[in-house]
Amino acid sequence: MATSKRYRTVTPEDYGLPTYRPLYTYVIDLNERGRFLAHVDNDRERTVFTLSNEDGQESCGGALWMIEDGFMRHIHDVEGLEQYLKSIGIMPAHGRLEEEA
Repeated sequence: MATSKRYRTVTPEDYGLPTYRPLYTYVIDLNERGRFLAHVDNDRERTVFTLSNEDGQESCGGALWMIEDGFMRHIHDVEGLEQYLKSIGIMPAHGRLEEEA
């Protein structure tokens, strides 16, 4: 009877190295006169998610769906946005999100 060897993936932690945590950036592009537009860039500076309170040409009454649906408490709720992006697979579980200063 042949026995199979089990191999495991070596991680940076095995050698005391830090784990790479991709940084995503939350950028508010417009927040005035009832209009809101923002986006999230990945670590390669590509836009991976956009937020807006407008649907095409017509206003949605100024409400941002992410807040109305409870994913974010307010427009600067980076933690809520990060959890949402991870839950839908846009961000990896080990990624981090920061708001642009």
